[in-house]
Amino acid sequence: MVVMKTEVLLVFSTKCENLRYVITCIVNQDSINLVDTIVDTGAMHTCYKAELINEDLTENSLSVANTHFIGGFVDGANIDRAVKFYEYTVSQFTIGTVNLGEQKIWVTFDDRISDNVLGMDLLRKVAFLQLEHDDRLYFFKDRLELAKSIETLI
Repeated sequence: MVVMKTEVLLVFSTKCENLRYVITCIVNQDSINLVDTIVDTGAMHTCYKAELINEDLTENSLSVANTHFIGGFVDGANIDRAVKFYEYTVSQFTIGTVNLGEQKIWVTFDDRISDNVLGMDLLRKVAFLQLEHDDRLYFFKDRLELAKSIETLI
């Protein structure tokens, strides 16, 4: 959503459905990918299925990358519920219309994973707002954009 006054503000909103906020993010490295992503303020890291970011990625190509094992993605009583993620740098990461430029994200090749998650590592780099009795989540480039837009939202 673009709000117009004397200048264009970078504002994007998404509606809550099934108790989740799902937004489309642009993730660009070798190709531009539009990926539906769950906003998760309880997640520390932004995590994606590797094939959705770059279909040519392999675990071998990331063998020297930093790795991290993250729990909470896999349901059930499986003893080995931690999922291996690889740190991966993308040239562009955009939340709706808010372009964060080059960012580090985490990717996995684990077939048990179906959700892509926008975590606090990237959410901290934008301003976002959810108002009472409003089922939308609003994203802004920064707190100045939020301040300029607040009167139109209330």
